[in-house]
Amino acid sequence: TEIKKIKEGVKKNIKIINPFHLLSLIDDPKLHKQAAIIYTKKNGLHIVNNEIKKSNKRKIKLGYFSADFKNHAVLHLMMDVFKNHNKSHFEVVGFNHGKKTDDMTKVVKKYFDKFFDCSNLSDKEIANLSQKNNIDIAINLTGHTIDSREGIYQYKPAKINVNYLGYPGTMGSNCYNYIIADRVILPKNETKNFTENVIYLPECYQPNQQRSHEIDNNQTKKSLGLPDKKFIFGSFNNSYKITPVIFKSWMEILEKTKDSVLWLLQNNEHAKKNIIKETKKCGIDIKRIIFAHRVSSQEHIKRLKFIDLFLDTHPYNAHTTAKEAVRMGVPVVTIMGKSFASRVASSILKSIELDKLITKTIEDYTDLSIKLGNNKEKLNKIKDHLNSPKIIEKIHDCKKFTEDLEDVYKKMINY
Repeated sequence: TEIKKIKEGVKKNIKIINPFHLLSLIDDPKLHKQAAIIYTKKNGLHIVNNEIKKSNKRKIKLGYFSADFKNHAVLHLMMDVFKNHNKSHFEVVGFNHGKKTDDMTKVVKKYFDKFFDCSNLSDKEIANLSQKNNIDIAINLTGHTIDSREGIYQYKPAKINVNYLGYPGTMGSNCYNYIIADRVILPKNETKNFTENVIYLPECYQPNQQRSHEIDNNQTKKSLGLPDKKFIFGSFNNSYKITPVIFKSWMEILEKTKDSVLWLLQNNEHAKKNIIKETKKCGIDIKRIIFAHRVSSQEHIKRLKFIDLFLDTHPYNAHTTAKEAVRMGVPVVTIMGKSFASRVASSILKSIELDKLITKTIEDYTDLSIKLGNNKEKLNKIKDHLNSPKIIEKIHDCKKFTEDLEDVYKKMINY
């Protein structure tokens, strides 16, 4: 099979796959590390400048480097961190190397002390700009994802270079001092599979967001194309995260919860056709698969509340989407794997005392989803917990999260 070829290629040190693509195919941190190391070596990504003068400034200067200062999951998560940074202790500088900007770019710019458009600069020029601005900690929010600029970090944009949030795995490079994680997504016994030093946040590594008090947009099940009296299973992950094993599980869940439908995000026509074809093969009525079109982020988050139970993907979990689901009071069933990417939903659920929704195997995941799909009373108790004042406050406490992150930055400086 193709998976076997990829595994063999990585083990033979062949640059056979982008490290990001491997995360959604194989749950193996050791292989993820090896693929990342191969990728960085083949692209010549190693430190070429190691001279950074020590600064005696009072404030710590943070440089956030990203291709995603726009309508993107990473910015949705980080926006309230940028808003809440303590400007008496930190100076915050943005380095935007993305090719596209939008209305969210205009909004986020105002939360920075300085914000540079670096899209037309070379990697070395961006690093030099960072050095001229005396950045103490350079935070790479893009990693090995689209429009990445890993080359910046070989020129040491700051004394301390950090891998955080944008890429759920090791960069496989000696350019980075730290990866920011938590003890659920990256247990101590897995630190050997990371080239960075691991520094831990006290709770879930994913930022909290302020509670939204927008006017409801009058969405109804009918307006969204959903049946009124059916149980709604939903999974709004990108289609590349839907593996054959997970899809087979979903089909079994539908088969054993007769009065249910599965609501999926339509990424493209090709993926939609494949899903319909595979559904037919499994003997499930294709009318039970409902596709959601892409809409604005505000509309998207609002419509999540119509899902009765969110079915996570494996080995690449829902990350931002899982947090959005629980924010809207929707329970998420997940499989806790071995890799960073496969443990994010577990970290979110543990932080809100919903360990009971974390499974270890595909069989347990399937069984639990079927049980909850057939037992509204049990599911409603979980929803009541999600909607309790204590949990709502915790999910939306963006100030506390920012303070915890700032403590981590202070530790880096003092080590």
